[in-house]
Amino acid sequence: MSRWKFVIMDNLSKKLFPNFDPEHQTLYTAILAVVIFLGVAAIMIFPSLYVGAAIVGFLLLLFFARFPLAGLYLVVFLYPFINLVFVYKSLNIPYVDLAAMLVFAGWFIRYLTEWRRGERRPAFKDFPGIIFFLLFIISASLSLVVSDSFAASFKYLLRPLLFFYLMFVVLPYNVVKNKKDLFRVFGIFYAVGIIAALMGLWSLFFPGHTGLFRRAVPISIFGLWPLGYNQNLIAEVLVSIIPIGLYLFWSVKNELTKRWLFLGVLLMTFINFMTLSRTAWIATFLEFIILFLIKYRHYWRRVLLYSVAILLLMSPIIFYMYSLVTSSVASSSNYNRMFLTQISLDAWRKHPWIGNGAGVFQDLVSQEQFYILEFGAPLDSHGVIQKLLAESGALGLATFMLLLGYVLWRIVATYRRAVKTDFAASLVILVCFMTAVGSIVFQFFNTSYFVSKLWLPLGVALAATKFVRKTKEARD
Repeated sequence: MSRWKFVIMDNLSKKLFPNFDPEHQTLYTAILAVVIFLGVAAIMIFPSLYVGAAIVGFLLLLFFARFPLAGLYLVVFLYPFINLVFVYKSLNIPYVDLAAMLVFAGWFIRYLTEWRRGERRPAFKDFPGIIFFLLFIISASLSLVVSDSFAASFKYLLRPLLFFYLMFVVLPYNVVKNKKDLFRVFGIFYAVGIIAALMGLWSLFFPGHTGLFRRAVPISIFGLWPLGYNQNLIAEVLVSIIPIGLYLFWSVKNELTKRWLFLGVLLMTFINFMTLSRTAWIATFLEFIILFLIKYRHYWRRVLLYSVAILLLMSPIIFYMYSLVTSSVASSSNYNRMFLTQISLDAWRKHPWIGNGAGVFQDLVSQEQFYILEFGAPLDSHGVIQKLLAESGALGLATFMLLLGYVLWRIVATYRRAVKTDFAASLVILVCFMTAVGSIVFQFFNTSYFVSKLWLPLGVALAATKFVRKTKEARD
């Protein structure tokens, strides 16, 4: 009987570790058997919830070590739903972050294993923009010297600052290997965009309030708010995904599929405008300007004709937007943002070079009693520039801009290479550039500057530049 158990374990270990050295297969089988034995024993000693969570986490770790791309698909699907949070006692973490940590740990185990076997040599190229990111982390670390809450600032330095780079830049950059992987990732992005757009569409027909005023906003599902509560949270997702939808439309051959994809892009664009988010309008128009200047500038007469027709069709929405911008609601929002900007500038003047400490912006706002009386609970900065000036000073802002500049420079440089030799590859990089610009511009006025909603699209864009460059080098 014991011999059959060993055979079963040996076969299981071969499935989980198919590329490990044959001479070490027995060792891996023994380790796996010990882990399972300890798990069974732990059930009898510790609460079953802890043991069950540990076993599930371990099995997921093994699965993602074997299939990191499947894990990345899960992260992409969850990436905008940061309001879906795992909560247990004092622990709370968005499911997208939890999934990203497990996938990253699995990938890193695989990375170290390949290094040990001589199949991979660790190199700076596996960590895009690492120099600029380290400069940013160093500048943020300097701010801890003057922070009134060293422990909280240090925690903020680890998560989200260190976290966003490892989970949403390094992970997709190393896991996405070729155009097929990228196409599937784009497909998941597109599906998520459709889900977000349908939420917005539902909110237009079934609003949570009475009256004539309508705007697309996130909705609750069984009491949960996956995207959050604010219209900007649905807009920032669609701004990133609309260009990806255009690429899928350009790429597929089947005419029926093309029509459905294009209808999806139209739906996402319509809902994006119907959020009546000023930032969304700015970012989307900027993406379309990039599209025109790079891809359609030789057809400017036709583009001009279509643009006039679209503006005429959109005239009711434009008038609606104008009414909102000039309303008391917008005036209050503008005053709020101006107040937060003034708080940021006042804090920056105290420590202009290194700031007041990573993650302290809301603490700074809470000290302004007039703001609390006027607006209630303290908010985070509506804009990454104000945020970094207050928290990390001029050095933090400069190094963060260098990091963003590196991302854009690499995308543009890759496009200039690809457009000369590979039209299909140039389309990939074009939509990556549109997505990157739109996402970055959005965070100049919003609060998602260190989470998946900004950095996962940028990480995937960097991954696209990697395999496009490799393809070109192989062709040369």
